[in-house]
Amino acid sequence: VLDFRETVNVEKAMVKQVVHAIDSQYLDTLRNRTTDCIDTPIATILQHLFSKYGKVDAETLAVKEKSVREFQYNIQDPLVTFYREIEDLEELGKASMNPYLPSQLINFALQIIKNTNDFEDAQKQWHAKAAVDKTWTNFMQHFDTEHQALREVRGVTMRSTAFHANAVSNEVLEEVRGMNETVQQAMMMMQMNQSEPNTQPQVTQEHANFAPSNSHEVSSEILLFLKKLQDEVESLKKTKKSGHRKRTKVHKYCWSHGGCAHTGKECKSQYRKEGHIEDATFENKQGGSTLYCPQTS
Repeated sequence: VLDFRETVNVEKAMVKQVVHAIDSQYLDTLRNRTTDCIDTPIATILQHLFSKYGKVDAETLAVKEKSVREFQYNIQDPLVTFYREIEDLEELGKASMNPYLPSQLINFALQIIKNTNDFEDAQKQWHAKAAVDKTWTNFMQHFDTEHQALREVRGVTMRSTAFHANAVSNEVLEEVRGMNETVQQAMMMMQMNQSEPNTQPQVTQEHANFAPSNSHEVSSEILLFLKKLQDEVESLKKTKKSGHRKRTKVHKYCWSHGGCAHTGKECKSQYRKEGHIEDATFENKQGGSTLYCPQTS
C-alpha cells in the first residue's frame, strides 16, 4: 500500500511539473471540464504532446542548421556555448526523422573551431587521431583541454597578439571607408563651387559641419582629408591582416579605438593613436574614433 501511494504521488508531481512547464493551450484538450484539472496519466500526456506537437518539419531543421553553420564563437566563452548548439541540432534531426551522422556534427563543430584561428595545433592533433577515436565525447574532451591550456598561457582575456592586430586592422578599415566617403563629399562640393563661381552653393545639413565658405578653403580641406587618408592607409599596410573578429565589449569609450572595453586613460601607450585624448567620452569624442559608437540623432 505504501509503494502504491508513493507511486501515485510521484506521478501527480510529474503531472504538475509538466503542466507548469508547458503553455496551457497545448494541454487544454486533456483538461477535465468539470474540475478544470488534468487527471490523465503522465504516459498519456507525453504521448499526446509528442504525437500532436512534437513533429519537426524540414524547414525548422534547415533554419537550425543554418544557425549552427553561422555560429560565431568567442574564444573568451566556454566551449559548451556551441556544444549545446550542436547537440540541439542533433535532437532536432532525430525529431524530424532526419538524424545527422556523428561525423556531420563533428564537422560542424570543427568549422566553428577553425573560424576562431586559435586552435590550429589542436586541430592537427585531432585530424591525426584514428577514425575510431573521433567521437563527439572525445571531441569535447580534446578541445576543452586545449582551451584550458590557452587560458593558462594567455590569461583570462584569452587575447593573443594576432587578436589585437585583427582588431586594429578592422578599426583602420572602418576609418578608411569613412574617410573615402568624406573625401567624395568634399570633392562634390568643390565641383559645385567651380560650376557656380558667382553664387554660394546650397549646403545640406549633412554637409554643414565641414562645408567651407569658398573654393580655396574647400581645396585646403580636401588636402587635409587626403593626408589623413594616406596616413590611415599606411597604418593599414603595417597591420597584420589575418581575419576579422567582431568586437563584443563596447561599453567604454577610447579616443583612439571608439567603443571598446577600455577608456582613454586605460588605453595602453603602444596602441594609442597620435593626438590621443584621455578624457574623451561617447558624449564628447573631441574628434576621436566613432567606431562601434552608438548612433546619435
